[in-house]
Amino acid sequence: MGAALARLELRFPALFVRLEDLALTIAAEDVVNMPSYVIRCPQRLPVTFRHSIA
Repeated sequence: MGAALARLELRFPALFVRLEDLALTIAAEDVVNMPSYVIRCPQRLPVTFRHSIA
C-alpha cells in the first residue's frame, strides 16, 4: 500500500506542468486541515485554472 501511494504522489508534479495556470481560489493561510493526528490534508482545496487552447 505504501508503494502504491508513493507512485501516485510522483504524478503530482506532472499535474502542475499540464495545468500551469492552476491556482488556489482562497488565500493559502485560509486552507483548513482535517482534524487528524495521523495525516495532514486539507478539508477543501478550491482551485481554478484557465485552459489555454494550443
